[in-house]
Amino acid sequence: MGREDLISLINELNTLCVDLHKDYKINYGGCCFVAYILMKNFELIGIQTELVIEDNDDVCDENDVYNNVKERSQYCNGLGCDTCSHYFIYVPEVNLWVNAGDCCVDDMRYVSDLNSKDLHWIYKTGSWNTTFSKRHRPMIGRKIKGVFREYEGLCEKRDSCRCS
Repeated sequence: MGREDLISLINELNTLCVDLHKDYKINYGGCCFVAYILMKNFELIGIQTELVIEDNDDVCDENDVYNNVKERSQYCNGLGCDTCSHYFIYVPEVNLWVNAGDCCVDDMRYVSDLNSKDLHWIYKTGSWNTTFSKRHRPMIGRKIKGVFREYEGLCEKRDSCRCS
């Protein structure tokens, strides 16, 4: 997948995330789930991503998040007594975010060296806003996967591609 194709994919994913937030309020309790699904699909096509956390209350420290995730700490929902305000994905290859929403750059922290299984653990052990309804997760996952599926043929051009 070339740079322009990756940018197009990210733009399409961001458009989808805006629509998903309008319809299902994904960024009011589901943003970590969305980040997990995004990272999982990026991994399948060989694109490296990073987790970005937004925390305007200085509750989360990126080093604490990383250490708790890697140790699978059972301390207060896995990430401390409070989870962060917003979770989204950064794609360093093209310097773009996916599902950043209305984040404040001053409140962003990057967490490297996590994978989708780590994000799944964060989602399972975290405490989330209940505005987002968990019953929408399967449909949201299918919609995100559908966008990635449109780019499957393009990923064959990548040496590290692991598409099925």
